[in-house]
Amino acid sequence: MERKDFETWLDNISVTFLSLTDLQKNETLDHLISLSGAVQLRHLSNNLETLLKRDFLKLLPLELSFYLLKWLDPQTLLTCCLVSKQWNKVISACTEVWQTACNNLGWQIDDSVQDALHWKKVYLKAILRMKQLEDHEAFETSSLIGHSARVYALYYKDGLLCTGKALGLVS
Repeated sequence: MERKDFETWLDNISVTFLSLTDLQKNETLDHLISLSGAVQLRHLSNNLETLLKRDFLKLLPLELSFYLLKWLDPQTLLTCCLVSKQWNKVISACTEVWQTACNNLGWQIDDSVQDALHWKKVYLKAILRMKQLEDHEAFETSSLIGHSARVYALYYKDGLLCTGKALGLVS
């Protein structure tokens, strides 16, 4: 088919397609898809992806993004930071979200510090420390040689640790 004839045909079919009901449009698309080969289906897949997948967080005004982010829990926010650099930038800049997360962990919030990245780092360090405590990895342990019974006293100064045990008293 010549280019000019094709364009005329396409205009006519477009007008007809627009006059159909939604159900008829769906049936027409289903039929065209069933007639399509691999090249057409790949073309359709590539074009549909750009039409259907929109980065709404990127499209929203920053204030509205912050409002929506307040509804997510911190773990979800951290996962969302992995979606893209833009999402990480927006989520990391939301001071109120990270202050609230720190507050929920029991941190006293200093409202004079408005750096969202500071509060995100505080939150991440707190979560790491809590995991270390949970896994018994927060402190270094070592065994002391020299006591065969319980230790009843400890004294630490300048990197030295002194221990003591109860003496047996005769009455």
